[in-house]
Amino acid sequence: MKKLLVAVVVLLPQLALLLFWIYARSSMWLPLWQMFYNALIGPFLVGIYGGWEIIQKNESAWKVLLFCLLLTILVEFTGYANWGLTTGLFWQPDNETSMIQFFECVAAVIIIGLLLIPSFAIRGLDRLFLRRRKQKMLQCAKRGSANDPNL
Repeated sequence: MKKLLVAVVVLLPQLALLLFWIYARSSMWLPLWQMFYNALIGPFLVGIYGGWEIIQKNESAWKVLLFCLLLTILVEFTGYANWGLTTGLFWQPDNETSMIQFFECVAAVIIIGLLLIPSFAIRGLDRLFLRRRKQKMLQCAKRGSANDPNL
């Protein structure tokens, strides 16, 4: 249910922008806002969600990473579809549009990576300390001092 809510929150501005694309094709701010959302805001929201899920250990880290990447691809495609369907150039993009889309995708992957790396590190350190604590408890149990307060 949380994943669906995150997907709706991330994709809702894209769908709202579709209405603006339909009614204000010649607007100067619309393509800039679309690029800003696709390259920065959308991936930032996805990365924050992914980092939180990884730290909270609600799901496997790789499942969260896969969900984040798929949602980012969906955000990028929705932005392109908004532009392509309203201009009639969906199947025939020009070189500039293709390059802009490429750089938006690269920026999105970099942002998500930068937001998820600390989460993976925190989770890895947590596992390391948990493993050490278990080993220490086993050593104390072997010595017969399972109630040792210095664990």
